[in-house]
Amino acid sequence: MNKGNAAIAAIIGTIIAVTIGLLLLQRSKNNPFVDSIEVPCLVPNLPLVMHTHQNISVEIDGRAKIVPKDIGISSTCERAIHTHEATGEIHVESQIQREYTLNDFMATWGEPIDRAGETLTMLVDDKPSQEFGKLVLKDKQEIKLIYTTVAPQPKNL
Repeated sequence: MNKGNAAIAAIIGTIIAVTIGLLLLQRSKNNPFVDSIEVPCLVPNLPLVMHTHQNISVEIDGRAKIVPKDIGISSTCERAIHTHEATGEIHVESQIQREYTLNDFMATWGEPIDRAGETLTMLVDDKPSQEFGKLVLKDKQEIKLIYTTVAPQPKNL
């Protein structure tokens, strides 16, 4: 192979690699290269266009639930929404500009936001919010999810 053909092959290889990377970032439901979670994996060596942090706490019947470390991080994928420590700090580090929601975080965690037999109260920056899963994650938000078990109603005899 001469130098001209080698250069063309290198350019074509680069174009193919970039195209595959962009397909992985787009996370379309029709894209057979991605799984069902709508939060993309970060592509190594591509710059971030978003980098924000939120803090989330979860309480169930007055008891704190630990938000685990390494949510969204595996040996093969670091998702755009993830945690590093069990402190409740959410990291949104994305290579595409888009709005990420609390539903995106909860799906990445594998925890439903709606829990059977429990009512949910949500505070965002110490103010009640009804946005729940639709809440758009913004830098420095303080999010508190408070679940309370609904007492069963007595059956009439």
